[in-house]
Amino acid sequence: NHVIHEAFITLAGNRWLAMVISDLRKILKLARQQQLHAPGRLAQSLAEHMAVFAALRARDAEGAQAAMRTHLTRQRVALREVARNQKSRLA
Repeated sequence: NHVIHEAFITLAGNRWLAMVISDLRKILKLARQQQLHAPGRLAQSLAEHMAVFAALRARDAEGAQAAMRTHLTRQRVALREVARNQKSRLA
């Protein structure tokens, strides 16, 4: 998972994006690792990455954008679920 993200960042060639992602990783590190252990999430995440790569390989900018949006949306849902689960354990 980490290697795939690093490849995307490198391919983008965007220093600002790399900085933002680095900062977000520091904040979200624990939650990101936890959500990847949710049943089926790792496989889903890898499939999402492959969809982005496939669109990039096909030089399909709209497809890559849609695949990335799907990945980010699903990531957000998974992170929210982790937060909900942590709150319920603390209560």
